[in-house]
Amino acid sequence: MELKNRNDIESRFMAKMNKLSSKHRRELINLMGNPPDIRNVPTDFWQRVEQEEREQLAAFLMIIMMGNAEAHGMGTDSARMMADAHSVRRAAEIARDYARNSYAKALMIQRQNSDRLGGPITLSPGGLRSELEKVFGPTRDEALVATETTRASVEGAENAMRTAGMVSQDDEWETRPWMTQTGPCPICEPLDGLPRSVWGRVHPKGPPIHPRCACAIQYARG
Repeated sequence: MELKNRNDIESRFMAKMNKLSSKHRRELINLMGNPPDIRNVPTDFWQRVEQEEREQLAAFLMIIMMGNAEAHGMGTDSARMMADAHSVRRAAEIARDYARNSYAKALMIQRQNSDRLGGPITLSPGGLRSELEKVFGPTRDEALVATETTRASVEGAENAMRTAGMVSQDDEWETRPWMTQTGPCPICEPLDGLPRSVWGRVHPKGPPIHPRCACAIQYARG
């Protein structure tokens, strides 16, 4: 079963992440100085990026996970406890990788746009802003939000159904191409309609199995 009001929840999730990314991008530009140099950016900036990403992610992942657990029959208190534990752990994992990868991306931009090895960036202010959207920007946010909305939705449903003893080997994988920007997916299309007894051997946790995956599980006993 698909997450109720997914489009609305995902839109709000995306807006919050975009706002945070814009803030981090502006701060990074200021910290890099003039001429821009990634070496001017203190370590505590990247630590703060991780913390703020973690807090924002945890809030939305909990809403999604708890909501879909309740939609699949789990009581409110149990759903809240489950979602709180799972969302905090997952948000910490994402935020840690996000901050680490953000620094690596910024460092790569400096290396690719310096007139000498280890020198400052030679881009115009507009060019720098454009390049740093690869670090903190809408494309990266969209992929993260779409993927993690699916993951939290599926985890909420799976926890509820397992707790109730309602998981079945007949549960079907369902593709949702209309929920994506790219349409039918060559990775997931072969799985559409297959029972858990088949897809579970390869993808035991269910969707998502790639970035922006919007698939769901249809429960035979749901």
